[in-house]
Amino acid sequence: MSFTFIIGIIALIAGIYQIIMFLKVKSSGELIKGEVIGYEESRDNKMHPIYNPIVRFEHNGETLEMPTELSENKKKFELGDEIEVYFVQGKDYVMRAKGSSSLTNGLICLACGIVLIILNLI
Repeated sequence: MSFTFIIGIIALIAGIYQIIMFLKVKSSGELIKGEVIGYEESRDNKMHPIYNPIVRFEHNGETLEMPTELSENKKKFELGDEIEVYFVQGKDYVMRAKGSSSLTNGLICLACGIVLIILNLI
């Protein structure tokens, strides 16, 4: 077995996992509109700043504030912007309904895995 075949299998599995997790959150989560009220700022491994929007929303009469699952290298939203998120009871974050990287990353990994496996079989 070659190195590219093994990487292809790993990418394929990672892609399938990401897609399943996205679909699981989408099917079990509640679609809610929330307001961006701030950002959590941290640093990546190269010490560049990354930002997670913090969203305030109402759920069962209770006001909740949670970060989204997606970190970005810039502040994509203005404070006060309204965005749709999926809220799953028991999670400490919400997943953005539009622009979530989970599905995109899953599809990219899946495609790369398939390409690497096919190239290895040729």
